[in-house]
Amino acid sequence: MVVTIKVKDTDTGGNYTIKINNIATFDDVINALLDNNIDVPDEIKILKNKMSMEIDKQYTFTDNESISMVNRANLQGFSLNFTDVTKKRTQELKVRKTNNGCGYRYVTPGINLYGICNCKTCKAYDKEVIERIYKDELDLTKNKGRMHCPICNTDIECITVGFYKCYYNIYGMKYNEDTDENEKFGKKIDNFSSIYVNTDDTVLVNGVKYKVDKTNGEMLSKFDQSNGNATFIKLIFQVKKY
Repeated sequence: MVVTIKVKDTDTGGNYTIKINNIATFDDVINALLDNNIDVPDEIKILKNKMSMEIDKQYTFTDNESISMVNRANLQGFSLNFTDVTKKRTQELKVRKTNNGCGYRYVTPGINLYGICNCKTCKAYDKEVIERIYKDELDLTKNKGRMHCPICNTDIECITVGFYKCYYNIYGMKYNEDTDENEKFGKKIDNFSSIYVNTDDTVLVNGVKYKVDKTNGEMLSKFDQSNGNATFIKLIFQVKKY
């Protein structure tokens, strides 16, 4: 019996339909994709019921069943192991007006990156330091998760992020270990720096309404490392200062 199968391409976001026998193998699925002129990556994984199909095993398919194809080459590229900012759990920290001259604990309105300095000659060695980011948008994956100590300028690993006196938006792509898929989260807001902010902490961009997060007065919202870490393929921060 021939059935219709829905196929989602997790790499491009494309959605396709193919027809195969209700008893089929991995190769049968690949051949059906190729017969429909669908681009199939060299290193492909097919997920059925969120489990990877084995090469030589036969599977039973039902009509209108959904499966996914994953480009394994993308999973093997650069990924960032970082505090899981999709959990939205933050520490609200009072910002000190003086840092007793230490120089490495100052924050700025907007994006602030946190890391541990590993330069033994630096006065901030083995201490948590903050790099202030003066841009309204930062792609941390382009930086490969790196930042600089504000004292010695040593390139160090960024471990979490904090936001101060701003509205902020986070979006990107996260690797899901359970499904072995890259999944988009959040949404880019175009022209975020020129948004109109409503009283309910939503923003309007070209007439489209978005919900965003907002820091609380003099409190810095620092993403809690107790969230655990996640693997990000793309991680982007957007801010509008107030």
